[in-house]
Amino acid sequence: KDLEKTTYFLRLASNQGLSEAENMLGAFYENGIGVQKDAKTAFKLYRKSARNGNVKAKVSLGACYEKGTGVEKDITMAVKLYKEAAEKGSTKAQLNLASIYIGGREEVNIDKKQGFELYRKAAASGETFAQYQLGCCYHNGIGVRKDYKLSVEMYRKAAKQGFAQAQYSLALSYKNGLGVEKDIKSYIEWLRLAADQNHTYAMENLVQSYIRGEGVEKDYKKAMEILKRGSDLGFTWSYFGQGYFYFKGFSVEQDFKKAVELFRKAADLGNDDAQYHLGVCYHHGYGVARNEDEATKFYHKAADKGHGKAANIIAYYYHTGYNVRKDIKLAIKY
Repeated sequence: KDLEKTTYFLRLASNQGLSEAENMLGAFYENGIGVQKDAKTAFKLYRKSARNGNVKAKVSLGACYEKGTGVEKDITMAVKLYKEAAEKGSTKAQLNLASIYIGGREEVNIDKKQGFELYRKAAASGETFAQYQLGCCYHNGIGVRKDYKLSVEMYRKAAKQGFAQAQYSLALSYKNGLGVEKDIKSYIEWLRLAADQNHTYAMENLVQSYIRGEGVEKDYKKAMEILKRGSDLGFTWSYFGQGYFYFKGFSVEQDFKKAVELFRKAADLGNDDAQYHLGVCYHHGYGVARNEDEATKFYHKAADKGHGKAANIIAYYYHTGYNVRKDIKLAIKY
């Protein structure tokens, strides 16, 4: 009911030519908030608001042209609108424009220096994502000379504001000693902060740290807790990780059937480690009836994704003609 009232009053305000209301109503139509999704109506409202001088609407209108939302895609027009909004100080426009210049689009030439400058402007205003992107530019030498120290400085600014990707990147800087002295404790500290926000790579790396005792005491139980949380979030690697713990009996009672169940979940989502281990299970009869055809199938899937151990097995199969037609060319290929 409150949403209906809001939509009703936004329509009234929009009909009176209030640009902020036009822009907000456009967002409602674009996202289906309180109204049925209607990209064309959203576009018209954004255009009306932009013509009335609303900077936010210019950014939204630019995004419509960039993505082809409610209008035919037109990158040149998108850039024009982003530039107008960026000149008015819109950090969102600066970010969108920077992305276009660095990544390049159909009608727009790559201009990494210009992209860097736009990220720098947005970062100076305290925009967290821009600070992170600026860190990436310094780290990778995008539009500027590589400077790991400045990269770390920008990652830290964004990380302190709670930006998970920056926390993860800062953690890796400490681990690898890029721009800062190697410090495994700081690596773990920032890794944990990113993992607490469900950053998938941070969680995966933290699991590995608990398994290896890297910067923390070895603790399979804590690793398993993170793996379970990752599975709840639908992360493919965590299905495999849990399966591997059941396969080996790490912190849980060894259970091949449970391992196979989890390997299958990860394998269905394309995880090559899981595909390889399913091959192992079918080959040896761990948790499933021994089945060489199924084993070969999963080894092949993993090998085709570049899994080294699986590729060696498939190469041997083709070389010897084990469960496949002998084929020396394919043996050499794998």
